[in-house]
Amino acid sequence: MSSRRVEDLALILQKPCLDHIHQCKLHGIDLLLTCTYRSNGEQAELYASGRTKSGLVVTHAMPGQSPHNCTGKYHPAALAYDVVPIVNGKPDWATTGLSLDRWMTIGALAIANGIVWGGQWRGSKRDFPHFEIANWREKYAEINQQQN
Repeated sequence: MSSRRVEDLALILQKPCLDHIHQCKLHGIDLLLTCTYRSNGEQAELYASGRTKSGLVVTHAMPGQSPHNCTGKYHPAALAYDVVPIVNGKPDWATTGLSLDRWMTIGALAIANGIVWGGQWRGSKRDFPHFEIANWREKYAEINQQQN
């Protein structure tokens, strides 16, 4: 199962993630962190959905192509996280009406913290719950180079 631990994010994303969650709380939005690190095996399972397995397509990233799959030296170091707002005690995945307004606030607060929001992506790649560090591939290469 994918991690929901902030500690499984790369150090450079832990504070921005927590700040984002806190800023949302100040705006009356409670967020549930649904995914930080995801193994390549878990990524493969998600990628199969809607392709070789029944269900909807839930990701366009194959194993190793997602910022959720990043690792540091011997430990997870994801460069992305997923969230869902909690409304009346339940996750609200909807993206229309008041739910859309809520997502727009969540996204705007992330962007203000320098985080890339998947809700800004176009077409079928649009991903409201997804947030990642800008230029994550370059950051990942830097992190790995520093650890060697």
